[in-house]
Amino acid sequence: ATGGRPCDARDFGHGSLVCACSAAYCDALDPVALPAPGAFARYESSKAGKRLERSEGTFQRDARAPDFHLTLDTAQRYQKVKGFGGSVT
Repeated sequence: ATGGRPCDARDFGHGSLVCACSAAYCDALDPVALPAPGAFARYESSKAGKRLERSEGTFQRDARAPDFHLTLDTAQRYQKVKGFGGSVT
């Protein structure tokens, strides 16, 4: 994981974790890299402590994966996503 720094996870007792940043340390992602043609990158966060954890996979027709299944209709365009996220300062 070149360039990235893991989350300094803190539990403030509200059912999830937050990443603590200070003048001495703050977490960071690895530099964003496009996946190879025919592949995708998935970023996952969870209450259990995953913070934009990257995983990669390849698109397959009619594949049945027990942990993740996504159906894409490339003929229909619904929206553009410019960004997402949140912060507390």
